[in-house]
Amino acid sequence: MNRASFIKSSLLGSLGFSIVPKFLLSDYKSKLPYDELIGKGNPSLFGSNYKLRREAHLAFSDLDVIDAGVPRPNSVLNPKHFEDGGCFRKLKLWMDQNSESFGFYLVYTNKIGRKGFNYEPWHYSYRPLSQEYLKTYCQFDLKKIILKENLMGAEHFTEKFVEDYLKHNILDINPALL
Repeated sequence: MNRASFIKSSLLGSLGFSIVPKFLLSDYKSKLPYDELIGKGNPSLFGSNYKLRREAHLAFSDLDVIDAGVPRPNSVLNPKHFEDGGCFRKLKLWMDQNSESFGFYLVYTNKIGRKGFNYEPWHYSYRPLSQEYLKTYCQFDLKKIILKENLMGAEHFTEKFVEDYLKHNILDINPALL
């Protein structure tokens, strides 16, 4: 499924994931604030031209993620710009060799057979934070949350759809981030 179709077909579900009531997850204890896990939080962010959590900002400070020395194409987020002959190829090669030493890992790889979101050579995650968020997120009973919120269209989110969403979009990422 391409990304545009997936986003269009699961918009209501995504909305449901972001408006989860606190009482549904009250039995799960985490050091991560609940509001941040569902996209409602207002964490302290650091950086001048970007905003990151403190831990990610400190790791991000030896690291540049855009090559300002090349002409910028109209569509910056196109994988072809990161491949052989692309304007961001040198940046991509540097990221492949160095990003993990700073704690940043490519999220959506180009591994053959991977499903879910398309390969995104520009999309990195700061592993020390993202692993804890993913661990906590996986504790959610998403189907229960969708139904409990009585979201429009919730009846169309079958157990299989939710299971496939988790398997192919949340968990079918770079294994180093799991």
